[in-house]
Amino acid sequence: HKIAAYLNSAFVRYENDELVISEEEIALFCKEKGYDVEELIQREAALYPERTTIMLRGMFSRNGLSSDVTNFYVDEIIYADEEQFTKVRRTEDVEIFKEYNEKTYEPVTDGVHGVLVIGPNGDGIMVDTQGYDYARYMSYAPNIEMPINYMLEQRMREEATLEMKLYVPLKVEELDREMGDTNEIDGELYLREIRKKVYDFNLEDGERGLARYFGKDNISRNKVYSIKPDVEMVRDTMMGVAVIKMTKPLTQTEIDDLKDYVTGQFSDGWGESFEQREIQVSGGEIYVHFWDSEEYYINTDEEMEQKLEQNLNEGMQGMQGMSGM
Repeated sequence: HKIAAYLNSAFVRYENDELVISEEEIALFCKEKGYDVEELIQREAALYPERTTIMLRGMFSRNGLSSDVTNFYVDEIIYADEEQFTKVRRTEDVEIFKEYNEKTYEPVTDGVHGVLVIGPNGDGIMVDTQGYDYARYMSYAPNIEMPINYMLEQRMREEATLEMKLYVPLKVEELDREMGDTNEIDGELYLREIRKKVYDFNLEDGERGLARYFGKDNISRNKVYSIKPDVEMVRDTMMGVAVIKMTKPLTQTEIDDLKDYVTGQFSDGWGESFEQREIQVSGGEIYVHFWDSEEYYINTDEEMEQKLEQNLNEGMQGMQGMSGM
């Protein structure tokens, strides 16, 4: 009743004796408004999200009366600030419940379901809103944040079977001991030494790598389990890489958000610290920058392939132009 879409048009073709419909060529309409596929997927996911896999136990109370211990299926987890957490505890209306009540979750038969609200001090409140904008039924859950985060992390670790990569250009500099400054060099000869330094540096951030520093406003944080910097040869060029392990494919909006996050890490976080670490090589000392290049960009695998093909075509056209002179 909240969302309905019908297929307006599509181009179909046969490939290997199978009927194929291209996602890019589908025209979808919802309530007389045109949607692209990604936008409709995001809308559906927002209104009918998947429940978490977490099940807790609690005694729910209302107006001083408590129920027996029952199962509580956590639809979603909300990290509240002090003001929001206080309002929840006082059974006042809060905006976070209005947003939650607009969504639809599957009913449960052996308990209740609702929101786990976690406050700044790590305590939690299990809330069964019953469709109201306040905590109609609640059960207190002290010191719940640490075990919840551990459970979520372990679940993500098991489900993170997908991988994508983001590529950035590198700048490699060699220290001139006599002059006391650095000169930019082609660092491909030192690929092995650079990779070893990156690997050792990654150990400081643990198994999740740069994903452990996600903020609560990073929209890809519930899908991305780990982000590990690396370097590798892409055709004839050494590139910086962020290797992403995730549980589900990312939407374009989530990819854009992730690009911004990785760029921030390479420029001001991880990369700023790494570029100050000297790397000992046979010729002396080198320094590697994941950000400080004249033409910085950050591309997915597909975008990187397209960029390389474009550069190759432009190079071929240039050679043809010169031969015709």
